[in-house]
Amino acid sequence: MHYFVPAEFDLYEFDDGGVPAGGGELAERRLVHWDGLIGEPAEEVQLRWSAGDRAVIVCTSGRSYDTAAARFRAAHLALGGDALPLPARPADPAATHRAMEDLARSPLWSGTPEAETAALDGFSLAHRRVPSGTVLVAAVNLSPDRLPTRPVHDWSPYDPDPRTAFPLGAICP
Repeated sequence: MHYFVPAEFDLYEFDDGGVPAGGGELAERRLVHWDGLIGEPAEEVQLRWSAGDRAVIVCTSGRSYDTAAARFRAAHLALGGDALPLPARPADPAATHRAMEDLARSPLWSGTPEAETAALDGFSLAHRRVPSGTVLVAAVNLSPDRLPTRPVHDWSPYDPDPRTAFPLGAICP
């Protein structure tokens, strides 16, 4: 049987402390995805927060990305799967790739090379460098100024627990 192997770096999550009504205890937090070789430590881990019509995916990566790559990866986080309930998606894989490239070059990004945010049509993106790599964020129904992240300290909402090894079937159908 194949197992998820925990990342060897701290994981970050959405800090919902500044989100009015619907955050905190009413929110759901869960592990949604990881990248890496099976049987090796995860290289990227995605944690999802949702409450009502708001959703955020925070991807902690052990990789350090330059600005262009971090923007592209944040766009991929939003458009590359179905974990984020976007109001509209590109029609096919080629259109998705073009949209991610366009988002990476968009003039809507603001901030510094160390940390940027962008408010787009129906969703927001962010990225920032951390000591262990990069934190990427994609959100629906939250403005970029409401996308703070923090290292995970309370693991009780997460099942399975991303700090421990578990069979792949625990989150994969």
